[in-house]
Amino acid sequence: MSCRGCGAQLCLKFLQEVTEKEILFGTEKCVVINQPFADVSDPVAAAQENSIVFTDDYTLEKHIYSLLKAKNIMIICYNLDGRQKFAKLMGIYGYSATASISNYEDLMAKLRKARPMQGLRFIEIITPCPETWISEPANTVELARLAVESGLWPLFEIENKKFSFTYKPSKLEPVETFLSLQGRKLQIDQASVDASWKAILSGKLM
Repeated sequence: MSCRGCGAQLCLKFLQEVTEKEILFGTEKCVVINQPFADVSDPVAAAQENSIVFTDDYTLEKHIYSLLKAKNIMIICYNLDGRQKFAKLMGIYGYSATASISNYEDLMAKLRKARPMQGLRFIEIITPCPETWISEPANTVELARLAVESGLWPLFEIENKKFSFTYKPSKLEPVETFLSLQGRKLQIDQASVDASWKAILSGKLM
């Protein structure tokens, strides 16, 4: 089932621009890809050396601990729930990062940086879905941008346990602008977002 304006489809398109490796794709959502579907019931066993697993949060959460034991896989996950939990786990490895389909150059730089690396690499990308976010397909990239500009989705990387921002908004956009473009009922208030952003700026990511 395809979803017009699906951020995950756009993300996969970007991913295919920078790699010649086979992409194992697993999802329980509404995404269609232009490659044969790969069985990811056991993504670690299915993955070839240096392969890339492109997956949603459901598949990742189901296999997270086995994937963490993988020796040479690049994991691209979109719309991850419990992001900080997994970012903390990934921080003990060589490279992990967040990205957004709205910040193309930052996203592509991270994909190109991580691809030739050895070992386990992990990049989380925010990819709004019109169906589940109850939003207009034309607003997909704008929603991803607002998530970044409001401080809800900070862009950073952790390399050899060292945290660094790859982009910081000069001034945070009101979180209400982000919420107004979607029909989901999210319990997010400006005070909590400001407090979270302040903590991140002070180095308290987890």
